[in-house]
This record gives sequence, structure tokens and C-alpha cells, in this order.
Amino acid sequence: MFTKIKKFISLPKEEKTLFLEALFTSFLIRIYLLIVPANKVERFIQKKSNKIKPNNNFSTETIYLIRKSIKRIAKYSLWRNLCLEQSLTAMIMLKRKKIPYTIYIGAKKNNEQIIGHFWITAQSVEIVKKGSNDIIILKEYSNF
Repeated sequence: MFTKIKKFISLPKEEKTLFLEALFTSFLIRIYLLIVPANKVERFIQKKSNKIKPNNNFSTETIYLIRKSIKRIAKYSLWRNLCLEQSLTAMIMLKRKKIPYTIYIGAKKNNEQIIGHFWITAQSVEIVKKGSNDIIILKEYSNF
């Protein structure tokens, strides 16, 4: 426990800030998903994916740090934090920084069962990974 706290304290300021932002945002997303019916989630994504004037002053390093933060919170959060929560968290973080993104909704068939999956990319970097190649893209939303 103390080694993890020491590790967090030793992180650069930008990584600590992004980690805390991702943790807080992920928590709010999880509460939202518990309260709001599933059929309203797509409307939420559409609303958040309004066209933005991209910030051209960001670096791809920022995108990689956001991806790293998302992975960290998925590992350490006390609540469910799967592809949907991770993608929505990343979407909100990218939108705040005015970084263009594309969020995908997909599905695949697995033993007579259909499994849904969400993933998100920014500047061709997969923040939440697509996973297997047999996932079919059902919808995609971009904010650029």
C-alpha cells in the first residue's frame, strides 16, 4: 500500500493531475450509468460529441498520458471500470482538452451470445483498445 502511495507521489505533476481527473470522472460516469437507463447512454455520447474547434497546441504525449491514466484507474478503482466506463471517461477528458476523438460502439458474437464493446481513438492512438478483430463496428461518433 505504501509503495503505491510513494509511486503516486513520485509521478510528474501532469500525470498526477490526469490520474486524479480520470479517477473523479470515472466515478461520476459510473454513478451516471447506474442512474440513467442504458438506452440514454447513446444520446449522452451524441451530445458530448458535438463538433469542437480542435486545440492544435496539444501533443500526442498528452494523448498517451490520458491513455495511461485510464489504464491506471481501471486497475485501482473500487467500482466497475470496463470498456464503457473507460471510453466515456476518455471521451470527457479529451473533450475538455479539445482533442479530436472517435468513439466506437461495436459487437461480436461469442457462443450464440452477442457481446458489446466500446473503444475510443484520438489521433490514431487507441486509448481504450478495440480488442479482437472480429468486432463489428455498429456506430461511431467523432467530435471533429
